Amino acid sequence: MLKRLSILTAALSLGVFTGCQYSAQTPALTSPQPLPTSYDSIAADVSTAASNDPWWTSFERPDLDALESEALAGNLSLAEAWARLRAAQAQAVISGAGLFPSLGGEGSWSKGYEGNPSRTGSTEQWGLGTGISYEVDLWGRIRAQSESAQALVEFSQFDVQATALTLSGDVASAWLNILALADGMRLLQQQVSTNQTQLELVLLRFGNGQASALDVYQQKQLLAAAETIVPQVERQIRLYQHQLALLLGQPADWEFSVGTLGMPTMPPAPATCAPSDLLLQRPDVRAAYETLNSAEWNVAQARADRLPRVTLSADATTTAGAFADLFDSWSASFLAGLAQPLFDAGQRQAEVQRQLALAKQSLLQYRTTVLTAYKEVRDALVQEQWYYAELEAMDRQMEAAQQEFTEAQSRYLSGLTDYLDVTSSLSSLQTLQRQRISLIADLLQSRIDLHLALGGELPLTNPDPSPVLSPEDTIPLVPVFAELLEEDDNQDSTLSEN
Repeated sequence: MLKRLSILTAALSLGVFTGCQYSAQTPALTSPQPLPTSYDSIAADVSTAASNDPWWTSFERPDLDALESEALAGNLSLAEAWARLRAAQAQAVISGAGLFPSLGGEGSWSKGYEGNPSRTGSTEQWGLGTGISYEVDLWGRIRAQSESAQALVEFSQFDVQATALTLSGDVASAWLNILALADGMRLLQQQVSTNQTQLELVLLRFGNGQASALDVYQQKQLLAAAETIVPQVERQIRLYQHQLALLLGQPADWEFSVGTLGMPTMPPAPATCAPSDLLLQRPDVRAAYETLNSAEWNVAQARADRLPRVTLSADATTTAGAFADLFDSWSASFLAGLAQPLFDAGQRQAEVQRQLALAKQSLLQYRTTVLTAYKEVRDALVQEQWYYAELEAMDRQMEAAQQEFTEAQSRYLSGLTDYLDVTSSLSSLQTLQRQRISLIADLLQSRIDLHLALGGELPLTNPDPSPVLSPEDTIPLVPVFAELLEEDDNQDSTLSEN
């Protein structure tokens, strides 16, 4: 018995030693193609002050902070990402279980009667068996399968981060749009009031014979044009509120109170990293890398699947007519098996080619993700630079439009021109005022885009932090015969009393 167990121990030790020798190589986390060392002159005015706080705190707005916290806790898409991570962790345990021996046990008890059933004519049979099996991972197939699943766990972790980062950007964008529209609504109300005052002035002049009916109609049209925009803005505010409610995991009738803070000021710029640092800072880039990592391990697994498999197994059983004699005699067996695929009509070779093609696809997707990340940073920087230039030019245009309206109104009151010049200049001025609010919102949005493009900092808390069991975790065996032994002892004591 001891000799057989020694042989089994040696064989399993050899299997563990040889199983560690797998041939797949993990890809290096480097850029798939050269990237520039900086973002050129467009980043010259960008601050280099780094911060570990959530990126949206740079706006210093408590209303945005509250929305982001609620979204991270209640968004359903983010909850799905957490669930996918849990599933990937469990799958990694399943895939890695083959690296360890499988141990099983069984027990049996039977009781029979001869002739007229009585306790004296009964016979018992006790049995106990245990078995262990192990596949020697000579070519690293199981190891590659485990590493591939572990890479998918890493992918799921970065996918959670990417989902949360996108969510935080969507919340900030919806919040910003609602504030911009609310500012636009206040401006529209002022413009409606101004147009109403202008209409009253024209009507007064018309009553005194100093204005024509055409002047009245022109001003009424300008007033109606401003009033037409009001329901459009109200509709857009309502739709953005619906979108924000969905992002927070709330029903569409949830309403966001704009408050009295108005539009935020431009926050300090985030620190811009070197383009190559995006490989570490962007969760979507890291996720794409782990997909490539998993694909390469799948290639190694497919290649190893064409090679022979060696399995080891051992069984030990004992039977007795009484429980006290159960451990007196044992029978054991040891089996080593070799399985080699001989003909499969090219199935395994085709699987290797398929996995190679999938790995190539993952590599191309990784390259695309890296280039997209670099592009998004440059886009945000360029947009911010030219939004500032556009805003400066628009301010000059608005100043000129205000002067034009003042001059047109003065000339009209002096009888030097007709009212068309007044309505034309006033319409142009009011249009520029509304456009300026939209331009400021676009400028602030470019700052949000820059934070997201750089992989902005954000806090994440796993809603279900309970650990997933790993194959190394030991589970205590339950004594199978505990209740039977207790029952048997009770029966023996009853017989002795009788």
